[in-house]
Amino acid sequence: MTVAEWVRQSLREARMARQSDAQAKLRAVDEATRHGFPVGDIETMLGEIEADRLPELPAASSGRSGHLRPR
Repeated sequence: MTVAEWVRQSLREARMARQSDAQAKLRAVDEATRHGFPVGDIETMLGEIEADRLPELPAASSGRSGHLRPR
């Protein structure tokens, strides 16, 4: 096998793998949208998320990002 043929085969395999990954993700999203889950009002949920946040802490002082309050 020539180097050129090896490169062509490798590129073809990489394209096929990438497509199958994308297709699997799209199938998962499609299946998830078929389910009915209880959800709240988006503004209420965003307000609850924001209310639970602390001011930004420097990452070096705590070793964590400091975005969320520990539970």
